[in-house]
Amino acid sequence: MKENWIDAISLKIRPDLNEKVGIEQAWMLLDMSTLVGALSTAMIAVIWLVLVTDSRIIRQDWTLFVLLLVLMALFSHFTFELRLQITKTVFSSASGSLMFMVLWSGMLIFGPTALWLQIVLTTGQTIWQWINESNRDYRWVLIRSYVQNISLVTLSGLIGLSVYAWIGGIYPLTELAFSSIWKAFVAMLVTIVIQLLLVVPFARRMVRVMDAFQEKTASNSTPIVQFLFVAMNSSNIILPFGILAAGLYTEFGLGIYLFFVSFAFLASLLANRLSQAVDRSEQRSRELKNLESLAQAILNAPPEQMELPQLLEQHVEGMFQQAHMHIWLYPDSTLFKTKLVETVPQLAEAQALAKQESAAYYQLFGVRLPEETGGRYARSGLIVPIVDESNKLQGGIYLLKRTDLGAVMDYLPAAHSLAGQVAAALRRAEVHKQTVASAKMARELEVAGQIQASFLPSGLPNIAGWEIVAAIEPALQTSGDFYDFVELDNGRIGLVVADVADKGTGAALYMALSRTLIRTYALQYPDHPEEALRLANERILQDTQSDQFVTVFYGILDTNTGTLTYTNAGHNPALLLSKDGQTAPQWLGQTGIPLGMFEDMAWRQNVVPIKRGDVLVMYSDGITEAQDVDAQEFGEERLLAVMEGGNGRSAQAQQNNILRAIHEFVGEAPQFDDITLMVVQNR
Repeated sequence: MKENWIDAISLKIRPDLNEKVGIEQAWMLLDMSTLVGALSTAMIAVIWLVLVTDSRIIRQDWTLFVLLLVLMALFSHFTFELRLQITKTVFSSASGSLMFMVLWSGMLIFGPTALWLQIVLTTGQTIWQWINESNRDYRWVLIRSYVQNISLVTLSGLIGLSVYAWIGGIYPLTELAFSSIWKAFVAMLVTIVIQLLLVVPFARRMVRVMDAFQEKTASNSTPIVQFLFVAMNSSNIILPFGILAAGLYTEFGLGIYLFFVSFAFLASLLANRLSQAVDRSEQRSRELKNLESLAQAILNAPPEQMELPQLLEQHVEGMFQQAHMHIWLYPDSTLFKTKLVETVPQLAEAQALAKQESAAYYQLFGVRLPEETGGRYARSGLIVPIVDESNKLQGGIYLLKRTDLGAVMDYLPAAHSLAGQVAAALRRAEVHKQTVASAKMARELEVAGQIQASFLPSGLPNIAGWEIVAAIEPALQTSGDFYDFVELDNGRIGLVVADVADKGTGAALYMALSRTLIRTYALQYPDHPEEALRLANERILQDTQSDQFVTVFYGILDTNTGTLTYTNAGHNPALLLSKDGQTAPQWLGQTGIPLGMFEDMAWRQNVVPIKRGDVLVMYSDGITEAQDVDAQEFGEERLLAVMEGGNGRSAQAQQNNILRAIHEFVGEAPQFDDITLMVVQNR
């Protein structure tokens, strides 16, 4: 980037920026140049405020000043955030707070003197953050934010109040009448316009940084302008309530004012909770979108031409907001690294930790960058191993997130799915090398079976009071059947048994895509199996041009209450058998058609209790349609008879009985369809 006089001054203040390179240097230089540019306007604002301050007001009404300061501090802790995507890989957030409503009410009561409330509060918060922050770069960001805040809020507020006085406004606001209110509105509008003008230089430099590093979204600065507009106005939209608060204080006194502010506090608290919920929902949607696009890209890429690092860069960058990510393969290969990170702290420790023992994930606490020696804000690390179908360690995913920005464990489900997709892609590439030297069709079938096996759960759930077992016996080297366990919250677990209406490699790939989509939407909609299957159906139809379809039985088992909420998408009816033998067996039939057939379809959900001792059997048609040498089918009646004959025995014993009965019935006849079986018992 071309250097100007502001950059030259910035580099004089921080010569260490000469050691930075690339976009990291550009962003830090942007911060410093903004600080240098804002210093002059901040100094003018403070000098102006000193000249117009009426110290008598503070002495006479110091208790109200202290009360307003406490209210502003309280509201500043319950902000609402709007997160916007500036580019594909750059996100930023605009936070709003009702504290500016309190500030404006004070300005309309006491005049410009009330602006000291903002300066005192901002100074105290900056000092507190400085003490708890050891990262030198972040400390400079704090200084920039502090100076820019004084420049924007104080200078624009003084100009707005000057216009207010010029058009005849008086302090305090006399009454809630149009003759008084319109003047206050004019002052607010002037303040907002001045703030927007003050950020124009920052916006122009931000656009230049983006352009210099080709981080464009639509070949223009629209996303940046949109972000700055939202950032500037996220708090301004509630400023008119400051007029109302000031009028209430003038006409009815402090009691009514506090009553109104208490309602505003409840609204602030609600907005804070809603913004957090929206942020989590957007993060889940972003993870789903990235995982979907990566899975489709891996499926579409020819194995001999697939470059996994490039695919990860295209489809994973920006997936985990405000977190650093490093994906590696042993012994020393890097598949992906977040662009803004030059060195990954404690990477060697994370890689060594992943080698120690077999676990689903590992955590690191108190992770710091090399220049960080203390302070409250550290990082938490999440390590998710990448393993092949034989559970052999291949590499790992290392995520780092500052503890003050949220819990890195929120990314665990998506990180597991990403690790599975990377493992599948690695296996697919490895398989291609093997198929070149051997029979192509035979090797493809074997590979598909191995890839498919990697998608099946590596173990069975271990839940107190419950026994859950499952088995699958493919008719060929690959299978269109699959089962899955989806760990949900509050003691619930998702149970999936599905059957793709085909066999071979195509069915295996279709199964892999279906399994990923069902699992992803199951995590996103843990209370609604019918909605999870509906969304999976829509995405399957969008992402494939196949005539295949998949039948699915998906139930959400609440292990605390013993209830099963299920949706049956064209699958064989599950069998629920009571222990006492007095209650008639229940066949949990279809509540909709299979997935992958038609768009805009709906499914229903039903709820059944599973009492202590009851047994639930879910299976594919490979069991009831198993044929003997005379082409006679095993059928549902024989399945029920086997279950009733073993009633009261464990789930494992029931599963063994069913499989033994099928093999004895089939005899020497060849197996023509996949057999999948899952047995659940409430012990």
